[in-house]
Amino acid sequence: MDSMTVAYFEETEDMLQKAEACLMKLETEYSPNDVNELFRIFHTIKGSSHVVGYGDIGDLTHRLEDLLDFIRNGRVEFEPGIASICLEGVDAIKGMLDSKKEPESEEGAANLANLAAGICEKVDAVLGNIKKNKEKYVEEKPDSGKAATVVSRERTGKNLYYLRFFIEEDAPMPSVVMVMILKAIEDIGSVVYSSVSVEELSSSAGYEHDRPCDFIISTDMDEVELYSHFILSYVERVDVFDLSAENPGERGVVVSQMNNPAYKMLFEVYLRLYHLFYKHHSASKIKKEELAYLKGMHEELGKTVDSIAKDGKTGSLIKEFNILWDVFIDVQERYMNIDDKIWTSLQVQYMRLLEQIYSHARGKHAFRVFRPRDNAFMPQLTAFANTISRSATLKILVDVSRLSVITSEEIQSLVNMKRQLLPQSIEMDIIANGRFKRRMQNIFDSIKSIEKFRVFGTELEAVLHTFAALPE
Repeated sequence: MDSMTVAYFEETEDMLQKAEACLMKLETEYSPNDVNELFRIFHTIKGSSHVVGYGDIGDLTHRLEDLLDFIRNGRVEFEPGIASICLEGVDAIKGMLDSKKEPESEEGAANLANLAAGICEKVDAVLGNIKKNKEKYVEEKPDSGKAATVVSRERTGKNLYYLRFFIEEDAPMPSVVMVMILKAIEDIGSVVYSSVSVEELSSSAGYEHDRPCDFIISTDMDEVELYSHFILSYVERVDVFDLSAENPGERGVVVSQMNNPAYKMLFEVYLRLYHLFYKHHSASKIKKEELAYLKGMHEELGKTVDSIAKDGKTGSLIKEFNILWDVFIDVQERYMNIDDKIWTSLQVQYMRLLEQIYSHARGKHAFRVFRPRDNAFMPQLTAFANTISRSATLKILVDVSRLSVITSEEIQSLVNMKRQLLPQSIEMDIIANGRFKRRMQNIFDSIKSIEKFRVFGTELEAVLHTFAALPE
């Protein structure tokens, strides 16, 4: 059981105890504060259950949350029978939690499913079919503007992601930042779950950003494309989990704009060293100027790497890199002569480590990946390029593998963008694979006299071509 699931069980059990305490007080005396607290508890359990993949618990708590939402908005009157339904729900959730720890028999699982279904039917009976589905419910609510429109949408994409946003402390208007986040989600898909209610955004107090805000979104975007999309003003950091993966608890990646310069420096040192590893034999010496340039970059890397080394995975990769670095420097400074087989083995280790580093930072730092899905994609690419941190980007990879054709107008736009990026030391390469790979290669070959685009079959090939020549 991974740490995320362990934390989920502990927190959910603790919240269920608080829910029981609220319900015991509500049975004796009605209090809006207790209803609000109960609503928040079910709201939290719903979201975290979906994150760890326990959709049955998430669905049940969603129905109980709906019931309490109607009560706190004055659309349903609280009565003792509602407290009984909620208590039944708490007991059912406890049973479902136990079944996750120690799987039930088929009969036991069926009983739990029937119990949950019965509670949902009771909720529907109380609501009097006011809300048969989410869309109908939203139509009946007062219009709360953009936030309400976005949050009300049903799942529309093939991929499901859990996003946690951290807003900078000095953000002047947190609610506006939240609307920016919602708008960015609307541009690529829909919100399945939000920890921020429409009431928080539309109230005079606004959204308080002393806590992170969580979303589950549905989109056709791939994970690698999300990182650049959510580079927004006053958003300090985004955590991304792919809920479509088999092990969502192990797929979380922290995306922080503050880490961009460190990753850029890491790739610069590593890729320049790569070309020396494969350009020189172990017995050959490189120019003093080249070695001095590399050592200076490595020293600068040491000053900036702390921010990314805190990530356990990245920290271990950097340690491996430094071992290879020390070997290379020893060879160059002590005139060591290493056996060809050992040198080849070092090259293999270097390549393996580079693949791991790129896989870990892919699309998030230094190398940005854009994948057009259809023709007339240049407005999307322009918007994409405008979101990235150009000072911390080495290369934009435009993956045209999904396209069957590129128009002359799009080619001209690509040429113009490539030329605009070059003075900022940002390269642009093309990735072409799949059914129309040869066609795409021919298209870019035909314009070599105007502008030379390098076309690669994979992202890693394009990455390896970066810094092919050291500065003279």
